[in-house]
Formats: sequence, C-alpha cells, structure tokens
Amino acid sequence: MKRIPESIWSKCLTVNVHPGILPVFAGRHPQLRALADLKRSYTAVILHSIDSDEYDVGPGLSTTLVDITERDRDDPNAFFERTRLIGVYMVAAFLIGKGANAV
Repeated sequence: MKRIPESIWSKCLTVNVHPGILPVFAGRHPQLRALADLKRSYTAVILHSIDSDEYDVGPGLSTTLVDITERDRDDPNAFFERTRLIGVYMVAAFLIGKGANAV
C-alpha cells in the first residue's frame, strides 16, 4: 500500500476507510485478524482523516460496528465484501453530509 504524500493530505481533507477496530487491528489484513480472534464477536469499519505519514492514525470521522458470525468465519470472502460495502456507504454518507464542499 502506498502512502499518500504530505503534499496532498496537508492541503485538503483526505480520508481512509479501515475495515478493523483501531488501534487493535491497525495495519494489513484487519478482517482476517478479527475473524481469527475467536473471542471477538464484532469488529468495525472506521472512516478517519489522514493527518500524518503513519498508517491508520488520524481523527475518526465515522464508525460502524460489524457483527462477526460463524458464517463469516466459514466464508471470509463474504465478510470482506460486507465490510467493503459498509465502507463505501460510509464514504457516500460522509460526502453527502459535506454537500458541495466535499471536493
């Protein structure tokens, strides 16, 4: 994954969708790590702003809790798709809330 250069995130609002609880599941493969943690019954999809060169840090803008079921553990691809779609909806809702100032 490439870092977004400071020349971009320092001049305009730049956001990231992270499909895992932060900071617990920061970094790569957060969905797999959440599914592998058999004690965990939920994770989250987090929309946050990017304000540094570090991955998965920055002020949270929106969080959606996501239940983890046995079916998710049996079919990780369906779980990945579900969390991806949640992230898409979160970005859309955020942009709608920003109105004409979104871009």
